[in-house]
Amino acid sequence: SEELTGRTILGKTGHFDRGTGAGSNGLLYMTAGELKYVDGLWENALALCNDDWQMANLRRAQLMHRVWKADKMKGEFSGLFSSRRMENNRQLLKDIWELDVIVLGFDHKFVTVEQSERLKIYRLTPRYWSGRQLGYDIIGGPDNNGVDRGPGKANNFIQLLWGWIFG
Repeated sequence: SEELTGRTILGKTGHFDRGTGAGSNGLLYMTAGELKYVDGLWENALALCNDDWQMANLRRAQLMHRVWKADKMKGEFSGLFSSRRMENNRQLLKDIWELDVIVLGFDHKFVTVEQSERLKIYRLTPRYWSGRQLGYDIIGGPDNNGVDRGPGKANNFIQLLWGWIFG
């Protein structure tokens, strides 16, 4: 809504830009009360679904709101080292794959649930859940031309961080 975009935060006015993602600073800002209100709207909408088709479409639409909350560590995704946040991150990624919404932004494909578990990527925010953010050579698998890059360099979260720092 116009009320939630275009706010000035730390002297910078933000606006929605689909190229930078929902988690970018300034794109969308909600107070705790506004977040609670919007969450209630989603709950009410889900409660009004009459069939599986409506429910699936509404859950797909809700994913961006959940990704924003996870990127900003708001609501059920709050608490940096919270086990609740990590479990909610895991569920969000499972829902993304279940609902077949596996591309973030223009061409950032989300990692698979298996890759997330192997590398403990659920510890991070969704902006880091794509092969592009992690480095395709780290994730492994096929490149844009379908050529298999192998299993990837990182086998766990520590190797992933090591690759970011020294790679």
